[in-house]
Amino acid sequence: MAAPVLAQKVNEFVSAHAARYAAPVRTREAKDANMIALLARLNVAEGKEAEFETVMLELAAQVRSNEPGNQLYTLVKDDEGYAVMELYDDDEALRAHGASDHFRAAGAKFRGLMAGPPDLQRFEVVG
Repeated sequence: MAAPVLAQKVNEFVSAHAARYAAPVRTREAKDANMIALLARLNVAEGKEAEFETVMLELAAQVRSNEPGNQLYTLVKDDEGYAVMELYDDDEALRAHGASDHFRAAGAKFRGLMAGPPDLQRFEVVG
């Protein structure tokens, strides 16, 4: 791609996403020090991937819409399988997630779709 065309494409992208990138870069503040990041590796039963994705994406939409203390709840997939990347403001937000009606209701929907419990990794948010 020629340099002027590339520059134009970059400018178009930045203009289209200006609000997202306009936020100031934060250093490690008190809020960051309390934030909780999780990576939940999910053990999906073979042949149940499509059903699992439907249920998981429905749950993700509910989390994003109803949990103000949740900053990220995204289903991802790699060669090892599925995972959910999660980011919460603090322990209270994580507890609220686990106690939410939509999270508890999703448990029944996952029956028969999972081959085992999730592997949860908790991370310290640096910034």
